[in-house]
Amino acid sequence: MKGSAGSVYWVVFVLVGLTIVILGCAGKEPIKVEKSPTPSLTKNISTPTKTPTLTPTPTPIETPIQTPTPNQTPKRDCYILNLIPASSVDTSEKKWRYIVRDNFSKGEIVYLYVEVGCSIKGKTEFDDEIYVKDPNGKTVYQRSGEIRYPYSTGYLRYFSFKPKLNWKDGEYEITYKTLNLITGEKIMRKVKFDIYTPIGYSIVKAASIGRTVEFNFSISGNEYHAKATILEVKRGSSALGLVKSVSQYNPDPGDGYEYLAVKIRFELLNGAKAYRISQNYFTVYVNGVGYDYAWEVNSPRPELNGKLIPPSKIEGWIVFEIPENSKPVLSFNDLIWFKLF
Repeated sequence: MKGSAGSVYWVVFVLVGLTIVILGCAGKEPIKVEKSPTPSLTKNISTPTKTPTLTPTPTPIETPIQTPTPNQTPKRDCYILNLIPASSVDTSEKKWRYIVRDNFSKGEIVYLYVEVGCSIKGKTEFDDEIYVKDPNGKTVYQRSGEIRYPYSTGYLRYFSFKPKLNWKDGEYEITYKTLNLITGEKIMRKVKFDIYTPIGYSIVKAASIGRTVEFNFSISGNEYHAKATILEVKRGSSALGLVKSVSQYNPDPGDGYEYLAVKIRFELLNGAKAYRISQNYFTVYVNGVGYDYAWEVNSPRPELNGKLIPPSKIEGWIVFEIPENSKPVLSFNDLIWFKLF
């Protein structure tokens, strides 16, 4: 009996507990159970939390100095900085000196000063040339050469040439071209200058008596620089008296002719070798006809004949036989000219 009563008490206890739970939940909304979404086939089943995107503030980027690699050659631009006609170029110092000129006389040396500069240092190999064109556009002079330096930002260079006596007076044009043998780049520049015939350098512009003419000449490949001046002229009876004073056996001039005696000073200023001046180098022209010195006549003393070592000078006489009452013009090797009337 005692065991049955225990069971009854346990049942009552359970029922009282259930009643309390039910009464406690009365008046409340039922709990909603949401269906979980089907997870996607990704590695993370849970949806990640969204993080806001941050936009960075722009910062200036410094471009680094490019150091060429062994396989990379930097661009090297070269330009003709100066192209100048000059009367002289002094290369004795690092910075060359020159005297600018825009006109030259025939027989005078023309120098062309060239300065080429490049943007960066490097191996310098150029093949260059110049062309000189006369007033009619004809090429009268051409020269070429090469420049090679192991490491430089350019080069200095000069050309020199001497206008020939048969070149026309007027404006000349020099074209300088140079080819970069490394890059194949060509650069070019032009410059103009004038050439004129000075007094004494042509028969129509012959120098007068007493005027000195300075000139250059070449004999057997040797270059010389000299001056010549007509000091005195005798003709007719005065010249005959001078010739007879040397020797009474000197012949009289032929019919219609007269003697012409000319005293000349010849100065040899410069030259690599000694030079022998002789009466043979002088000719007198009358109406386009040339007359050599009168070799059959003993010349007055001193005669113009001797060997000169520069710098030195000589004075002497030369005698010619020319038509009477003519207008003679004296020439030395057809290079310089003097009026003798």
